[in-house]
Amino acid sequence: MIYGSISRRYAKALFDLGEAAGTLLEIVRQVELWSNVWGESGDMRKALTSPMVSLKVRREIVTKTASSLGASETVQRFLRLLVDKGRIESIGLITLTLKAMTDRKEGVVRGEITSAFPLDPPQADAIVSSLEKKAGKKIFLTRRVDPDLIGGIVIKLDDRVIDGSVRSRLEDVRKTIIGDSHP
Repeated sequence: MIYGSISRRYAKALFDLGEAAGTLLEIVRQVELWSNVWGESGDMRKALTSPMVSLKVRREIVTKTASSLGASETVQRFLRLLVDKGRIESIGLITLTLKAMTDRKEGVVRGEITSAFPLDPPQADAIVSSLEKKAGKKIFLTRRVDPDLIGGIVIKLDDRVIDGSVRSRLEDVRKTIIGDSHP
Protein backbone atom coordinates (compact mmCIF):
# COMPACT_ATOMS: atom_id res chain seq x y z
CA MET A 1 0.00 0.00 0.00
CA ILE A 2 2.69 2.45 -0.98
CA TYR A 3 0.11 4.81 -2.49
CA GLY A 4 -1.79 4.89 0.79
CA SER A 5 1.27 5.81 2.81
CA ILE A 6 2.31 8.46 0.29
CA SER A 7 -1.19 9.93 0.30
CA ARG A 8 -1.23 9.94 4.10
CA ARG A 9 2.06 11.83 4.23
CA TYR A 10 0.87 14.51 1.82
CA ALA A 11 -2.53 14.77 3.53
CA LYS A 12 -0.87 15.03 6.96
CA ALA A 13 1.44 17.80 5.76
CA LEU A 14 -1.50 19.79 4.38
CA PHE A 15 -3.55 19.04 7.50
CA ASP A 16 -0.76 20.38 9.71
CA LEU A 17 -0.40 23.54 7.58
CA GLY A 18 -4.13 24.20 7.71
CA GLU A 19 -4.36 23.55 11.40
CA ALA A 20 -1.42 25.82 12.20
CA ALA A 21 -2.87 28.63 10.07
CA GLY A 22 -6.42 28.11 11.34
CA THR A 23 -7.64 27.52 7.79
CA LEU A 24 -8.03 23.76 7.81
CA LEU A 25 -11.70 23.61 6.81
CA GLU A 26 -11.17 26.09 3.98
CA ILE A 27 -8.15 24.15 2.72
CA VAL A 28 -10.16 20.93 2.76
CA ARG A 29 -12.93 22.63 0.78
CA GLN A 30 -10.47 23.97 -1.78
CA VAL A 31 -8.62 20.67 -2.21
CA GLU A 32 -11.92 18.83 -2.56
CA LEU A 33 -13.03 21.29 -5.24
CA TRP A 34 -9.75 20.78 -7.12
CA SER A 35 -10.09 17.01 -6.77
CA ASN A 36 -13.59 17.16 -8.28
CA VAL A 37 -12.33 19.18 -11.25
CA TRP A 38 -9.45 16.72 -11.64
CA GLY A 39 -11.90 13.83 -11.71
CA GLU A 40 -14.17 15.48 -14.28
CA SER A 41 -11.53 16.78 -16.70
CA GLY A 42 -9.82 14.11 -18.72
CA ASP A 43 -7.95 16.73 -20.76
CA MET A 44 -6.48 18.30 -17.65
CA ARG A 45 -5.48 14.88 -16.27
CA LYS A 46 -3.73 14.03 -19.54
CA ALA A 47 -1.89 17.36 -19.64
CA LEU A 48 -0.75 17.17 -16.00
CA THR A 49 0.49 13.59 -16.25
CA SER A 50 2.01 13.64 -19.73
CA PRO A 51 5.79 13.61 -19.97
CA MET A 52 5.31 15.40 -23.30
CA VAL A 53 4.08 18.52 -21.46
CA SER A 54 6.89 20.46 -19.83
CA LEU A 55 6.94 20.86 -16.06
CA LYS A 56 6.67 24.62 -16.51
CA VAL A 57 3.44 24.27 -18.51
CA ARG A 58 2.01 21.74 -16.04
CA ARG A 59 2.74 24.14 -13.17
CA GLU A 60 1.04 26.97 -15.09
CA ILE A 61 -2.04 24.81 -15.69
CA VAL A 62 -2.24 24.02 -11.98
CA THR A 63 -1.79 27.65 -10.97
CA LYS A 64 -4.36 29.01 -13.42
CA THR A 65 -6.95 26.33 -12.66
CA ALA A 66 -6.50 26.54 -8.90
CA SER A 67 -6.61 30.33 -9.01
CA SER A 68 -9.84 30.27 -11.05
CA LEU A 69 -11.32 28.00 -8.36
CA GLY A 70 -10.37 30.52 -5.67
CA ALA A 71 -7.69 28.32 -4.12
CA SER A 72 -5.37 29.94 -1.59
CA GLU A 73 -1.66 30.28 -2.22
CA THR A 74 -1.08 27.40 0.22
CA VAL A 75 -3.28 25.05 -1.82
CA GLN A 76 -1.73 26.26 -5.08
CA ARG A 77 1.78 25.58 -3.76
CA PHE A 78 0.63 22.16 -2.56
CA LEU A 79 -0.79 21.27 -5.99
CA ARG A 80 2.37 22.47 -7.74
CA LEU A 81 4.40 20.30 -5.36
CA LEU A 82 2.31 17.29 -6.35
CA VAL A 83 2.98 18.07 -10.02
CA ASP A 84 6.71 18.55 -9.34
CA LYS A 85 6.93 15.21 -7.53
CA GLY A 86 4.78 13.34 -10.07
CA ARG A 87 2.07 12.71 -7.46
CA ILE A 88 -0.85 14.71 -8.84
CA GLU A 89 -2.64 11.46 -9.73
CA SER A 90 -2.89 10.77 -6.00
CA ILE A 91 -5.06 13.86 -5.40
CA GLY A 92 -8.25 11.79 -4.97
CA LEU A 93 -6.77 9.59 -2.28
CA ILE A 94 -5.02 12.55 -0.64
CA THR A 95 -8.35 14.38 -0.53
CA LEU A 96 -10.18 11.42 1.04
CA THR A 97 -7.41 11.03 3.62
CA LEU A 98 -7.40 14.76 4.41
CA LYS A 99 -11.18 14.75 4.85
CA ALA A 100 -11.02 11.71 7.14
CA MET A 101 -8.32 13.34 9.28
CA THR A 102 -10.35 16.54 9.50
CA ASP A 103 -13.52 14.64 10.38
CA ARG A 104 -11.71 12.88 13.24
CA LYS A 105 -10.42 16.20 14.55
CA GLU A 106 -13.87 17.79 14.28
CA GLY A 107 -15.68 14.78 15.84
CA VAL A 108 -17.63 14.09 12.65
CA VAL A 109 -18.80 10.69 11.44
CA ARG A 110 -19.92 10.22 7.84
CA GLY A 111 -22.10 7.43 6.65
CA GLU A 112 -24.91 6.35 4.40
CA ILE A 113 -28.58 5.70 4.97
CA THR A 114 -30.37 3.48 2.50
CA SER A 115 -34.14 3.24 2.42
CA ALA A 116 -36.69 1.54 0.19
CA PHE A 117 -38.33 4.90 -0.53
CA PRO A 118 -37.01 8.47 -0.34
CA LEU A 119 -37.00 9.71 3.26
CA ASP A 120 -38.81 12.93 4.09
CA PRO A 121 -36.45 15.56 5.53
CA PRO A 122 -38.08 15.40 9.00
CA GLN A 123 -37.61 11.59 9.05
CA ALA A 124 -33.97 11.84 8.03
CA ASP A 125 -33.34 14.64 10.54
CA ALA A 126 -34.89 12.59 13.35
CA ILE A 127 -32.70 9.59 12.49
CA VAL A 128 -29.55 11.73 12.36
CA SER A 129 -30.47 13.44 15.64
CA SER A 130 -31.00 10.10 17.36
CA LEU A 131 -27.67 8.75 16.06
CA GLU A 132 -25.85 11.92 17.14
CA LYS A 133 -27.21 11.59 20.67
CA LYS A 134 -26.07 7.97 20.90
CA ALA A 135 -22.66 8.58 19.31
CA GLY A 136 -21.96 11.95 20.89
CA LYS A 137 -20.64 13.15 17.53
CA LYS A 138 -21.87 15.12 14.55
CA ILE A 139 -23.16 12.76 11.87
CA PHE A 140 -23.56 13.37 8.15
CA LEU A 141 -25.44 10.77 6.14
CA THR A 142 -25.72 10.54 2.40
CA ARG A 143 -29.10 9.19 1.32
CA ARG A 144 -29.64 6.32 -1.07
CA VAL A 145 -32.79 4.57 -2.24
CA ASP A 146 -32.86 0.80 -2.83
CA PRO A 147 -36.33 -0.60 -3.60
CA ASP A 148 -35.01 -4.13 -2.94
CA LEU A 149 -35.08 -3.34 0.78
CA ILE A 150 -38.90 -3.54 0.60
CA GLY A 151 -39.13 -1.31 3.67
CA GLY A 152 -37.11 -0.05 6.62
CA ILE A 153 -33.59 1.37 6.49
CA VAL A 154 -29.93 0.34 6.52
CA ILE A 155 -27.40 2.71 8.08
CA LYS A 156 -23.65 2.39 7.52
CA LEU A 157 -21.36 4.38 9.83
CA ASP A 158 -17.64 3.74 9.57
CA ASP A 159 -17.35 -0.02 10.02
CA ARG A 160 -20.79 -0.51 11.59
CA VAL A 161 -24.01 -1.49 9.83
CA ILE A 162 -27.44 -1.07 11.37
CA ASP A 163 -29.81 -3.17 9.28
CA GLY A 164 -33.46 -2.45 9.98
CA SER A 165 -34.70 -3.46 6.55
CA VAL A 166 -37.69 -5.68 5.86
CA ARG A 167 -35.52 -7.68 3.45
CA SER A 168 -33.14 -8.49 6.33
CA ARG A 169 -36.01 -9.48 8.64
CA LEU A 170 -37.49 -11.74 5.95
CA GLU A 171 -34.08 -13.36 5.45
CA ASP A 172 -33.88 -14.01 9.22
CA VAL A 173 -37.31 -15.66 9.13
CA ARG A 174 -36.30 -17.76 6.11
CA LYS A 175 -33.16 -18.95 7.91
CA THR A 176 -35.18 -19.83 10.99
CA ILE A 177 -37.71 -21.84 9.00
CA ILE A 178 -35.38 -23.77 6.69
CA GLY A 179 -32.18 -23.63 8.72
CA ASP A 180 -28.85 -22.02 8.01
CA SER A 181 -27.52 -24.93 5.91
CA HIS A 182 -29.56 -24.06 2.80
CA PRO A 183 -28.48 -21.27 0.42
